[in-house]
Amino acid sequence: MDALVILLNGKTLPLIESLAPVRQQYGERVLIVSAEYADTLRTIADVVVTLPGNALAEPPPNPSDIERLGVDAWNARTSSENKPRTGDGLAWDASGFDAP
Repeated sequence: MDALVILLNGKTLPLIESLAPVRQQYGERVLIVSAEYADTLRTIADVVVTLPGNALAEPPPNPSDIERLGVDAWNARTSSENKPRTGDGLAWDASGFDAP
């Protein structure tokens, strides 16, 4: 499981990178890390950590386009994680299922 990390102050990026491997980075202030580091990262001032299933994440103040894209992608991904999808678990040739 992943966690979204928002750096309210981009100066904390080197500290974050020293504490947790960054899986994805959107600009200077939006990161995806393994959720196992969430509690450690929450102790750092100016850092907001969001786990899947929590409230929708907000971008940092004055976000760049890429930072906003990262937060929007996170929100889309995590809001749809528990939604059932038509045909989930069925073979594409299952009776009554029309593949996309």
